[in-house]
Amino acid sequence: MFGRRMGVLLRWPARARLPSASATLQNRRDLPLRTLVVPQARLYATPGRPKSVVGEPSKTVKRAVKRAAATNTSSGTLPAKNTANKGSAKAASKKSSAAKKTTRKPLTEEQKAARAAKQQRELKKALRAAALDPPKVAHSNAYQQFFADRMKAFFSAAQTGSAPRIAKENSRAIAQEWKQLGPAEIEHYNHIARVAKEKGLAEYKAWVESHTPEQIIAANRARMKLRRDFTPKGKKHAYKWPLIHDERAVKKALTPYMQFARSRLSSGDFKNIPLLEGAKLVGQEWKALSAGEKMKYEQLYQEDKKRWAAEYEELLGHPPPGRANAAA
Repeated sequence: MFGRRMGVLLRWPARARLPSASATLQNRRDLPLRTLVVPQARLYATPGRPKSVVGEPSKTVKRAVKRAAATNTSSGTLPAKNTANKGSAKAASKKSSAAKKTTRKPLTEEQKAARAAKQQRELKKALRAAALDPPKVAHSNAYQQFFADRMKAFFSAAQTGSAPRIAKENSRAIAQEWKQLGPAEIEHYNHIARVAKEKGLAEYKAWVESHTPEQIIAANRARMKLRRDFTPKGKKHAYKWPLIHDERAVKKALTPYMQFARSRLSSGDFKNIPLLEGAKLVGQEWKALSAGEKMKYEQLYQEDKKRWAAEYEELLGHPPPGRANAAA
């Protein structure tokens, strides 16, 4: 092979080699005599190298030798691990972590009040979002329509002055003009007021029906809580959060007393009697009834309750909460 020195041992039998050599010497006496010396050695072939590296010097191959694991040959068992130090280190780390935990300081009265106020603000914000914002319906009459038309004319004619001052100065004059109107002119403003009211009611109904019945029920619950917990007391804020009227809503079942009161007030016995006075008389009559006489109105209430549950399930697609729990 190229790049390596090789020795070749040529051997012939002695008898065959000598005659040929003598013959050669006899035939070619004119040539100088040369002696071929072949060293006797035990040679062997080495594995060849790939063609890609032929002609390159061979590299020394380093092989990693694994060190024998130090074992106790006398006993044949592994040395015991020192677990005492590890256990003490873990205990020390747990103690240090426990020591790092600091106890919370108790809140002061001001901090408690601030937290409670923040929670109330967040609750009010969530209730306002759930209460929805229905369109307002203009409940106007003929005089209000006439007053609005005349006030527009005064505002356009006035060069200076604020709106409240102009309204105050001209409100009496507008009232006098109203008294002097004829039937045809009053009928005209009645028609305008009726059309405006019908338009507002149609928009209100369309807005309500654009929401699901459950959304309207949740909105009314939020409005009741806002009116009860977040509305200042007084007549000024009495109608701050009115309930949303939904014609799809199921009418609640009337209690036995309400069944009795409805039948008595519709009988005609309380004509020409103020409502409050009639209600007091009905209450006294109810208290005077015996248990057997009240049973009639109790049955009416149970029938009305079944009607309410059936209509509720038909509208919302599931039974009322109380009925669902009872069935489960």
